[in-house]
Amino acid sequence: MSTIKESYSSTELSGLLDRPVRAVHRMATRESWKSRPRAGRGGGREWLVASMPEATRLAIRVAEQKALAETSPALAVAQLPAAPGAPVPAQALDAARRAKALAKADLIRLYLEWQRRHGATVAAKRDFVEAYLAGGWPNLLDALGKVSWQSLERWKVAQERQGSVLVLADRRGLAHRGQSVLTDEHRRVLLRTALNPNSPAISVAVREAGKIMRAQGLSPIPSEATMRRFLDRYIGECHQTWVMVREGTKAWNDKCAWSIRRDWSLINVGDVLIADGHTLNFESINPATGKPCRMTLLMWFDGASNYPVGWEVMATENVQCIAAAFRRACIALGKTPKVAYLDNGKAFRARFFSGVADFRQCGIASLLEDTGTTVGMNGLYDDLDMHVVHAQPYHGQSKPVERFFGTLHELEVWSPSYTGNCIDAKPARMKRGEDVHRRAYAAMGGRPLTLEETYKALALWFDEYVRRPSRAAHLRGRAPIDVFSLGVGPGVDLARLDLLMLSKEVKGITKHGVSLRGRHYYHPMLSDRRHKCVVRYDPQEPDTILVYDTDGKFMCEARTYGAEHPMAAILGTPEQQASLQQKLAYKAEQKKLVASTAGEMLKRVVLPEAQRRLETLEAVKAVEARRAALPSTPQARPLDAAEAAALERVRSGQVTPMPVKQETPQEIDARWKRLDARIASGEAVTEQEKRWHQTYPNTSGYRAMRTMERIYGARVAQAN
Repeated sequence: MSTIKESYSSTELSGLLDRPVRAVHRMATRESWKSRPRAGRGGGREWLVASMPEATRLAIRVAEQKALAETSPALAVAQLPAAPGAPVPAQALDAARRAKALAKADLIRLYLEWQRRHGATVAAKRDFVEAYLAGGWPNLLDALGKVSWQSLERWKVAQERQGSVLVLADRRGLAHRGQSVLTDEHRRVLLRTALNPNSPAISVAVREAGKIMRAQGLSPIPSEATMRRFLDRYIGECHQTWVMVREGTKAWNDKCAWSIRRDWSLINVGDVLIADGHTLNFESINPATGKPCRMTLLMWFDGASNYPVGWEVMATENVQCIAAAFRRACIALGKTPKVAYLDNGKAFRARFFSGVADFRQCGIASLLEDTGTTVGMNGLYDDLDMHVVHAQPYHGQSKPVERFFGTLHELEVWSPSYTGNCIDAKPARMKRGEDVHRRAYAAMGGRPLTLEETYKALALWFDEYVRRPSRAAHLRGRAPIDVFSLGVGPGVDLARLDLLMLSKEVKGITKHGVSLRGRHYYHPMLSDRRHKCVVRYDPQEPDTILVYDTDGKFMCEARTYGAEHPMAAILGTPEQQASLQQKLAYKAEQKKLVASTAGEMLKRVVLPEAQRRLETLEAVKAVEARRAALPSTPQARPLDAAEAAALERVRSGQVTPMPVKQETPQEIDARWKRLDARIASGEAVTEQEKRWHQTYPNTSGYRAMRTMERIYGARVAQAN
């Protein structure tokens, strides 16, 4: 192949050689180019490349290759010829090698022009090299470095023979590029050891593969560097398989799966609330046990404004925690959201939220009927006309609230009971052998927070967070509170939210009222009650509770009361004395009321009830006396007609009586087989035997015997 084309028009050569058309004509006359009529419309003539001098042909080839590299690099690479016996892949020639080859071609073109002017003697060739090394063409000298005229002659012959300037490219390292001593069996052994769910280190997998290859007699045994290069290339080209096999679906989802982005600017405030739980990275006192633990923050997060609208802190993520936080979210939002975007946790999929078979049996129906609210059958969210969407399992990227929990770490890290958000970030006091840090922690007053302190710390940080400008794309630098305030609704029905979402516990009523979470709650209506009741409360509003009876009827709103000063009349303040006098007055009024009604209750209720009990006792004694007079030996009752007929059928053999002895499963199965053989031989059997023969194969005993026969054989099954 001499060039890409065999002939060129004057216009084409003008573009390739960067000369005017007249200069091309003068060059053709001077160098005696041959021409031929040009085919196609317009006619004219075209110049034959074969008739041109070597320097001109070389200049055309260089210009062609440069133009081809600019317009189509892949095609330019494909022009690389293969050396005899050492084929080079078309993709092997990179831009640096190609640029150096073109620089060599430029130097050869200058070399040929020098010879045309000064002759082709050895002295002329040496003079050209000396001029080149002296800096006559500095750009080429920087690109190619020192060369000799012998090298230039060799390059000239090589490009003339191959017909391409790219034959001058540096071919070192290309002949064996992409080749490896690893056979298919080598690769299979290496991948078996590396693609292991236990995720062995690459060095360990390589050594183990070498042991297996030696045991199997594979030859040659590749070096560890060769096997490591193969695995590196495999990881780069088959990354999804590598991650899926070694690390599992979750890692593949996080590292390889394509992510679909959401545009949260397309929704309004309150359209979508996102709910998820987060285990706080500091310790708080669990009010139920009194021990420090990492509490769970349940967050309802507005997708349009990134505003934390409702939250709750509890020891574990549960239905009460979610409902209480959702109630506060609705109150803050001033309306009911349209979509609840939930996590896949067990608490989020509870029947209280997802629906029950009969909602009127779950303890809420009678409560809502008092407020005139109708109850649906599909769970809490359906009753509020909301749609429920569950996030993809093990796919934290689909929940924007996860990013918010990452930002929350800036509060957690300043807590005195900080535990770290990962093993590497664990504070020094929690590590082994760090006695100095533990003593310093105690000396600085480090301790777990109380639940009230946790609430306050979170509330203060949330208040700061919603006022800082956000970098979220859909907020465009605005603060969450600015966006959220534009979409707040007119308000919600608090009574309905209380009945649907307040935490609920069953408690007993005592003389102290209702005891809940270490506090006593009292209302005068509870003084006469001593039964179980349903208590609804908001953990963040601990001063009052709502009390219902077990049928769901509202009783009262009880309030908490504290203990009094032991010696308030002497040592107490005026406020403590007034509080004590108020409670004593109420107690005296209560006693007076009970004493005034006790006498009337005695005459109208207690005495008549005692009289009825005496009459009932006398009636019971009379019945027992009549029973004692009956004969001690029971008399045989004569058989009726049906019983006599049945007895006669048994005696005549028409009906086979049930055996008195308790049969084993093997004996029952053997009896059925005998009966089956009788029926198969045509022997007459009774209707009862036919029915038993048909129904026994449907029993578990029959299936158990067949299973034993399949496992142990018929003889062993019968022996057992």
